[in-house]
Amino acid sequence: MKKLIILLTGFFLLSTGAAWGTPWPITYELTGLLSGDYNGVSFTGSIFNLQLTANAMDVTPVTTFDPSSPNDLYVVGVHPYHAGPSLNGSLSLKDLGVFTFLNNLYVSDSQQNNLQPGILEIGTDVEAAFIDISDPFFTTYKMMTKVNPLTISGSQAGYSSFAVAEAGGAVGELTLADATSLTFQAEGGVPEPSTFMLLGAGLFGLIFTRRKRS
Repeated sequence: MKKLIILLTGFFLLSTGAAWGTPWPITYELTGLLSGDYNGVSFTGSIFNLQLTANAMDVTPVTTFDPSSPNDLYVVGVHPYHAGPSLNGSLSLKDLGVFTFLNNLYVSDSQQNNLQPGILEIGTDVEAAFIDISDPFFTTYKMMTKVNPLTISGSQAGYSSFAVAEAGGAVGELTLADATSLTFQAEGGVPEPSTFMLLGAGLFGLIFTRRKRS
């Protein structure tokens, strides 16, 4: 009996510890309607799907303007304030095609007043272009966990250009003018603590059942 308890407890602790030392793929997805210009051809209200894939364990709290207020910005990717691992990203625009980005990408979540709390930003390492999406949800989101589809209350698109490549290999400039009807979600990521609590409850339930039968 003691061996079983030790074995199950060890398995629980090992599983919990592994969660914080294991790569956890996470995909941030933004959908809605996009207006702008691609290589001199304008488009309005085009349905788009933007997907960015990262490792949730690479999300880093970064101190920016105020050293006395750490963790005011959570970042994954190559941000001007943080040279992290690069992200994989693709943008699908209805009637225009599928594009990949030629500059390093990042996603960041601002949670301090000096950085406009509640803003999640998607951009490039040289800040040539960006999309800011605003919602109270982002005042506490740390970008490491799954998010069910969330209707966004506001957005702001940068007016500079993303350097992109089409699926066929052609290179172009994509300028954003407006992004509306936005929905944000995240798939994958680090499991919520409740997942490990359920695992622990199940393991100790097994111990109790075994003990009762003995």
